[in-house]
Amino acid sequence: MEEKNHTRTDFSKAELERYSRHLIIPEFNMAGQQKLKAARVLVVGLSSVCICPMRIINSSDR
Repeated sequence: MEEKNHTRTDFSKAELERYSRHLIIPEFNMAGQQKLKAARVLVVGLSSVCICPMRIINSSDR
């Protein structure tokens, strides 16, 4: 069983496979992916129009 002592910007094997196409882009690479992984987003004023897309976005991190 894999230990869960990763920092926020460490990548599991599954994440490396998922983001492999991003990592080969010279302008983006591992540093850019680490910044994205460490980033936070605040959504304010969630109306009924945004509820379904926000559920999809929120579940994609799991």
